[in-house]
Amino acid sequence: MNLIKYLKNGVVSAIILAIGLAFLLGFGFNKSFDFTGGTVFQVNTTTYETQNAKNKIYNVLNRHDLKVYSMSFNVVEDSSVEDTFITVKYQITNNVDATNTAVLEELFTAFGYNSNDSIEASYITMTPNLAGAYGTAVFVNAFLAVLVAVVACGIYLFARFNLTTAVVLIAQTILDIAIMLSIVLIARIEIGGMIGVAIFATALTSTILGFVMLNSLNRQANDANNAKKSNNELVKLAFAKQSKNIFVFGLSIVVAVLILYFVCGTMASSALIAFAFGVLSGVVSATYISPSLWALAFKPKIKQPKIKNTVEVEETE
Repeated sequence: MNLIKYLKNGVVSAIILAIGLAFLLGFGFNKSFDFTGGTVFQVNTTTYETQNAKNKIYNVLNRHDLKVYSMSFNVVEDSSVEDTFITVKYQITNNVDATNTAVLEELFTAFGYNSNDSIEASYITMTPNLAGAYGTAVFVNAFLAVLVAVVACGIYLFARFNLTTAVVLIAQTILDIAIMLSIVLIARIEIGGMIGVAIFATALTSTILGFVMLNSLNRQANDANNAKKSNNELVKLAFAKQSKNIFVFGLSIVVAVLILYFVCGTMASSALIAFAFGVLSGVVSATYISPSLWALAFKPKIKQPKIKNTVEVEETE
């Protein structure tokens, strides 16, 4: 199949990386409230039915084209009184002060509270211009953690097998992280504070999958029965032995991630989606790209036959 051919020679990966780079330069990441910050307000909804209160809030925000990042409910007990509050976070970038002022006024109107009344004025509170909880440090820390782990793994593979295996595994891990982030950029997946976890989890999975295939390749290369086989023939043998295991392992992780996605809801949804793409990239890389790179670079050690030194002894009569 042509698709397999393009996967092996890296054409598909190159296209994804190129488009991802274009999106990075043109649009940047689709950052969530965790990175951009925004506005937080709290509404006392004690006298309102929950769904009714939510509808009022959405109606106000929709009029200003504002997206709700999160909405939470909490109950505050004060002596014998029990009050219910809804806390809402939303992102805003244009006409911040004017828009926030308009939203606050419309919320008071929607809920029928008097903003001039000393008591009712406390029923709706707003904290504008809240700074983001995360920044570029999330990416920096994630990449540093990945770098340390990958280099350590590379040193181990170099000591156990050879330099080619170590370099190929490191290259695969970096490639899978880059492809995962490229897909996140292209699909405009919103990234939150958990993106660092997704990066590290992708690196870990990629390393495991790559190690399985590269270990099999080196075993085939060291097998005396395969001494006359070319690198491409060794790749075919390793593919036959490990491709099914890699596909099953990768698919199992993706299924587990999807289950977590539906269980966790929006709490870590973007990170889970990013990780799922990272796993799929790892499966493709370990199955097709890494073996191709290994076949190009690997040079088997040729054992020289031992030459026995013979000493001629003259017989004397």
